Amino acid sequence: MNPFGRLAACVIATILVTVLPGAAVAGNVALSAAGASYVRAVCNTVLQAGVGTSENAACSASLTQTVQYQIEAVALASASAACRTSSSAASFSICLLDRRGSAATAPILGDVAAIAHPARLSLTSFGSSAFEERRRKEEYACAALGLSPDGLAFTQCVADLGSAMDAVESPMG
Repeated sequence: MNPFGRLAACVIATILVTVLPGAAVAGNVALSAAGASYVRAVCNTVLQAGVGTSENAACSASLTQTVQYQIEAVALASASAACRTSSSAASFSICLLDRRGSAATAPILGDVAAIAHPARLSLTSFGSSAFEERRRKEEYACAALGLSPDGLAFTQCVADLGSAMDAVESPMG
C-alpha cells in the first residue's frame, strides 16, 4: 500500500467507524452515526442520488461496505504488526485472536456540509446521467472516502459502486 493509501485508510479508520468488541475480524465494523451521515452526504452530493431513492440506498450500502473493508484491513495490519515479534506461528495466531476483539470508538466526523459537489460534474441526477458522467461520479464518490485514485481499494470501490448502481438500474440482470 502506498503511503497516501495507508494514510487514507487510517483517516477512515479513525473518523468513520466504530469497531465492535468481541466480533470476528470479518464483519466486525459498523459505521458510526456520523460516518453513516457522511456516506449519505457523499451519495446525495457527489452522485446526485436522490434522498430516499433506491439509488441512494445502493450507493450508501456500497460505500459503507468499502469503508468497512478498509477498516478491517487497517485493523488486521495493525494487529499483524503488533504480533510480528511472536516466536512461532501458533503464538502469532493467538496474538491476532487476542487483539481482534478490542473496541475502539471513532471521534465524530466533521460537518457533512463540507462535502462539495465537484465542479467537474453535472448536477444531473445519477439515473439521468450519461455513462461517462456516471463513471466520474462513482470515482469522485470513492475519492470522497479518502481512497487514493492509484490504489486497488479505489479501483475496487468504483467497480463495486458501479455494480450496485447498475443493479438498481437493471434489477433482473
